[in-house]
Amino acid sequence: MGCVVSALAFPVPLENEHLVEELRQRPDFMFLLTEDGESIATLHIRRGFSRTILFSHGNCEDLSTMLHGLDSMATICEADILAYDYCGYGLSDGAACEEGCYAAINAAYEYLTELERPPALIVAVGESIGSGPTIDLVRRNTEINGMVLLMPFESAARTVKSCGLTLSKTLYCADIFRNYEKIADVECPVLVMHGTADQVVPFEHGVALHRACRNAVEPLWISGCDHHDMPWEVCMHRIADFLDHLATGRPEEGGSASQAAGAAASEGATLRAEAAAAASTRATVGQVEGRATGIRPLRAGQQNSSPTASRRDLVVGIAGTADTAESANSDERNLKK
Repeated sequence: MGCVVSALAFPVPLENEHLVEELRQRPDFMFLLTEDGESIATLHIRRGFSRTILFSHGNCEDLSTMLHGLDSMATICEADILAYDYCGYGLSDGAACEEGCYAAINAAYEYLTELERPPALIVAVGESIGSGPTIDLVRRNTEINGMVLLMPFESAARTVKSCGLTLSKTLYCADIFRNYEKIADVECPVLVMHGTADQVVPFEHGVALHRACRNAVEPLWISGCDHHDMPWEVCMHRIADFLDHLATGRPEEGGSASQAAGAAASEGATLRAEAAAAASTRATVGQVEGRATGIRPLRAGQQNSSPTASRRDLVVGIAGTADTAESANSDERNLKK
């Protein structure tokens, strides 16, 4: 049964020679070593910002497929980016496994601290399976400034259970990335983002982890979005807003207006987001049945097929009416009762 959980948890992407070569040619590409001496492929995007995002990517992805998305993350979030591949992914050594993920993020974090990057200027961001190593790192290093979870799962086995399988004692023993057992130990502010129509990691996982946080901020629930069509730019602008609040030390404000829009953003951040989105050429937005379709970061060689919409247009298109967005947040409130 443990093999079943691991096989579902680690679908390593197929190698694309063109994308891999593009990665190798970048001056900010390098290798780090884990405690066991395994090489970890790493990308350190330095733009001279005062804050750094330690990014753990999702499944079926590696650094080579994420290049354009990581560049746009640095631009929108106004942060340096340190991203890495797990053991067994991309150009990293080793086999894909839970312990290998922990070893890889430990090496990345140690590298940042050795560069004298204060932990108070580091925010850990984990997408999908990346929520596992991210939560594990942040619970052990309480000085980290903040944490962001995109489409996180409670655990691998609980995700399998959501697909209709029974969570037996045997499956529990084989379970990996037990985020639900660790999340309450995280002390820093936590932002959770999830699509309400996620068919890979059900929306309820994001809601449960948000509820279990000691210091959760206003979440971003995007109505109607599945696991693979979360709108990248909208998520990045929400992260940028979160980082701004961390930098000023001001607590984030909640409220039905931000929930209905699908994001908790100040007016100043919204105007900045609109300007950035208008100038960006890294994402496209298609209009289908009256709502914007979310996209992943553009891969190498892809071209924009339509003008980029503003963040406000994206949020309104994805979240739909206030009633639609409020329904998603109502689900969370019902779970709390």
